[in-house]
Amino acid sequence: MTNEILLTEPNVKLTPFYKSGSTGVADSIEAVQKASDMIRLPPYGLVIARAVSPKTDALWNQWYDLDEEQIRVSATKSYDGISQGEHRLFLVGSSSFSHDPESIRAFVKGKGVLDGKKEVGLTNYSVPLSQGQVDRVLGDKIVYVTGVDGKPQERNVDSIMSYDQFLEASADKGFLADNGFYVVQFPEAKIQDMNSDYLSIGSSDVRNHPTSIVRSGGKVNWQVMLSNAEDKGWSSFYVGNPDLDQNSGRVGLLNYTPDGFHAYNMDSNGRSLGVAPEALDALVQASQGLVVPKRFVKEAEVPYAKIASATVDQVMKLSLGFDKKQLEDVINNGFEQYQTILKQ
Repeated sequence: MTNEILLTEPNVKLTPFYKSGSTGVADSIEAVQKASDMIRLPPYGLVIARAVSPKTDALWNQWYDLDEEQIRVSATKSYDGISQGEHRLFLVGSSSFSHDPESIRAFVKGKGVLDGKKEVGLTNYSVPLSQGQVDRVLGDKIVYVTGVDGKPQERNVDSIMSYDQFLEASADKGFLADNGFYVVQFPEAKIQDMNSDYLSIGSSDVRNHPTSIVRSGGKVNWQVMLSNAEDKGWSSFYVGNPDLDQNSGRVGLLNYTPDGFHAYNMDSNGRSLGVAPEALDALVQASQGLVVPKRFVKEAEVPYAKIASATVDQVMKLSLGFDKKQLEDVINNGFEQYQTILKQ
């Protein structure tokens, strides 16, 4: 254990476990499992660390793989809230396969076992999943969460959220305190339609990138981290998701300048971050006080900011000229559609 990363506010220690070679990802995961009193840091933990400690350079100038999976699955039938067809799942703080580093190593070496077949290797740099593994997540809503003893435990998620459901849930400041692990799904077609490129860090496409927001534990965490990155001189940021074969997955990774989130090739070097559970709790608690700087928020995205920034004359004009339904519309949706009236 070397090159520990120390934060002071909150008092948090993160420990990188770097392993090189084609089995580096698996070896790094296993190293955290064998360490005492540590779990792997989920992606939102690193985003929050960057948000609350922007001057800790080690958080920014290195890549880290994280306790998260991105898997492409084929739903052979409809499940609760999930239609038949192709979907992309984000298992944050949990896993369907990465809790088992020995199995990952076997697939890397072309010695994996899948649906009774032996000598199976990676598919498009990803770990192949059996239909049984897929059904276990989609139908039974069972994932694996690894504790400080290094032993994966089966856990149930209440639901596999859509992106809209996640946005609503994560708007509650207590979301991560109550949901240290969660699963969010996107139709595969939506993933293919998303921007995948290096884009201006202040652009709406970056600030509101759906899968990055999911991996960050919510929009505020993501946008505060981006704001700090901009303060550090970053002008662009990578957003995107890899092409995955059907029923396969990769471990998530957050990169250094100017890269963002990736899903890691599974036959690469690994650098998992170990963290004590109480330290992760401290990061989550610190995130509850984060506020996106006003200069970094476009008014069109935050209706309540529009209401708060209205002048007295504007409010009087609306209150005198609008009926109750129109005023309720302003409260719920902001001033956007009434700009012509306000400018008169």
